[in-house]
Amino acid sequence: MLTYTKHAQKRAKGRAIPETAIELVSDFGKWRRRGQVDVVFLDRKSRARLRRHIGGAAYKDIERKLRSYVVYLDDGSIKTVAYRLGRMKTA
Repeated sequence: MLTYTKHAQKRAKGRAIPETAIELVSDFGKWRRRGQVDVVFLDRKSRARLRRHIGGAAYKDIERKLRSYVVYLDDGSIKTVAYRLGRMKTA
C-alpha cells in the first residue's frame, strides 16, 4: 500500500499518472538519493526487466505513463510524482 502526501495525490491526479504506473516505477525502477529524498525512475535496464515481467502488450498499454518519476520521503510516503522531461542524472 502506497502512502501519498496531499501534494502527491493532487499531482498524480492532475498529471493523470495512475497508481499502477507509480507502483511499477517504484517496484522496477532505479532508486537514487537526492538530498533529503529518494527519487525512483525507470532507466533502460529497468524498462527491459519490466517489459519481460508484464509482457509486451501490457507494457505498450501503459508505456507513456511509465515516463514518470516518484519522489519518496524518508518515512516512505510519496512526496510527488511527475513526468520525466529529459534524462535523469544517475551520478
